[in-house]
Amino acid sequence: MIKGDAPVQYMPVGPLRHVFASPRFHHWHHANQKEAFDKNFAGQIPLIDRLFGTLYMPADKMPDRYGVDDPPPNDYVGQLLYPWRKAAPRMPAQDARAASPLR
Repeated sequence: MIKGDAPVQYMPVGPLRHVFASPRFHHWHHANQKEAFDKNFAGQIPLIDRLFGTLYMPADKMPDRYGVDDPPPNDYVGQLLYPWRKAAPRMPAQDARAASPLR
């Protein structure tokens, strides 16, 4: 089995590169570069990204940077909520308690 984060860059080849995640695809999935933002959401099945127009896998280069600028929390619940942190409206704690239907 070829692991997606292996240092090998060219497996699989041909049309299979859009079905199975190659190391190149997986590198771009974890890239922290502007051209890779909002791309390669399907970490293991590039075909999904191809169908939705989010596939990014240039043949002539590899990412220079990986990871995120704002590291996620270490705890499990924090990681589950992390993607939604900017979508949730910000309310002061006192206002949130006053607006609670459980009060």
